Amino acid sequence: MQSKNILVVDDEPSIRSLYHIAFSHSGYEVRVASNGEDALEMLTEQYAEIIFLDLNLPGIKGDKLCRMILEKWPDTRMIAITGDLKPFGELECREAGFHHVLTKPIQLIDLLNAAQGEPE
Repeated sequence: MQSKNILVVDDEPSIRSLYHIAFSHSGYEVRVASNGEDALEMLTEQYAEIIFLDLNLPGIKGDKLCRMILEKWPDTRMIAITGDLKPFGELECREAGFHHVLTKPIQLIDLLNAAQGEPE
């Protein structure tokens, strides 16, 4: 597999750590951010081809952040991750520009498939 850059944006440290380990062991270059502001700053320093983005972030919510990112970097593969899809809805996530929507707890195989662009 060709190495790709992944950015994981989640306010839960254990989730960031787990995803970092899983993607690193699968050959990806991984960076993590705990909020939208940090994610945007990191993206200006280095582009990420794939972003796993928690919808319920402090500050900028995930759906708004997705739109902001795609406005500047339209080729980015956006994957929503959430513990509760009810406040957002899958249709709203798709309209925001997410390619995949994954609900926690997420199986490792589903994370890797989403990163590779395979159907859910």
